Amino acid sequence: MPRWVVYLGNLVGLTLPVATGKHKSFQLLFPAWVLLVSVVILFVRPSSRSANEVQSARRVPDLEEQGVFGRGQARRGGRPEVMAGAVS
Repeated sequence: MPRWVVYLGNLVGLTLPVATGKHKSFQLLFPAWVLLVSVVILFVRPSSRSANEVQSARRVPDLEEQGVFGRGQARRGGRPEVMAGAVS
């Protein structure tokens, strides 16, 4: 999403609660903003990141990689090492 659309969305979001009661024409701001965002999503090309960068950015690390569980114990139903001192 282009930065100017984000700033415009923030401006519309701050303006609507204050100005809608004063001028009826401000009630058209939200539908116009929705139309603008829809058109931008349809026609603006995504950033030039490669497919590998997109995949690695979307990848969520496994709990074992984060060190939350011991070696494979979470998958086998074993007791996590972190909880070894907890009362069962």
